[in-house]
Amino acid sequence: MDHPDFTKTPATHPEYGREPYVRTRIEGARVDGKAVAWTQDAVLVHWATDNGVHEAWVPAGDVTRISRDQSAWKDPYDRGG
Repeated sequence: MDHPDFTKTPATHPEYGREPYVRTRIEGARVDGKAVAWTQDAVLVHWATDNGVHEAWVPAGDVTRISRDQSAWKDPYDRGG
């Protein structure tokens, strides 16, 4: 998904280190990451793998909030998000 039109819907950003954990599917694979920005229609998901750090805009309806304990990936910079 391309990034949203921010002139129509501004993005919300949580405090750094306190981003909520989320789960979604990207290119058919399950991804556990953090929601680093969102609009009413889309969520910017951030996660890391052995291949580096990744971010992708995902339709909001395809994203589920999860607890840190449920996440397969834990952000090393967490401050309680």
